[in-house]
Amino acid sequence: MVQATIDDVPTVRASAYSPDGSRRLWALAYRCTCGHVHMGRARSYGSLGGERRARCGRRVFIRVVRTYPAEAA
Repeated sequence: MVQATIDDVPTVRASAYSPDGSRRLWALAYRCTCGHVHMGRARSYGSLGGERRARCGRRVFIRVVRTYPAEAA
């Protein structure tokens, strides 16, 4: 089995939404290479980025480019 390198996994840009009163986890929204928008969650801001498997099954490397405070959500 050959392990994929970071060059083999496409990078996608994501928006992160900080937790607020009704949401305890960080929320993540990103457009996959398939064209669909996927959502994700994480317990901390540091664990939002990195390699993930999108809901459609594709492996993507997530780079957080925008962070919205709780008031904006």
